[in-house]
Amino acid sequence: MRLPTPAAFEQAFAPIAAGIDRGESLRVDISGVPFMNSSGIRALAMLVLRARDRGARLRLASSASVPWQRKTLASLQGLSRDLEIES
Repeated sequence: MRLPTPAAFEQAFAPIAAGIDRGESLRVDISGVPFMNSSGIRALAMLVLRARDRGARLRLASSASVPWQRKTLASLQGLSRDLEIES
């Protein structure tokens, strides 16, 4: 995913953010995303923080064969000990 700004990603991730705000348990599958730029990673981090702050359950389904996911998801777990990573 390559969008120009974090705000553009916020629009793309709006349905996920709405689910977090409703307290839903969400599973977001990013395993098929071969690339995400820094704006997207920042927006993903904001979702993790939002879920943490609202006590919502967030699981990210990832692929160990995608380099950016291996590197980034470990860092995202540092933002919330409740974040679940499936690989």
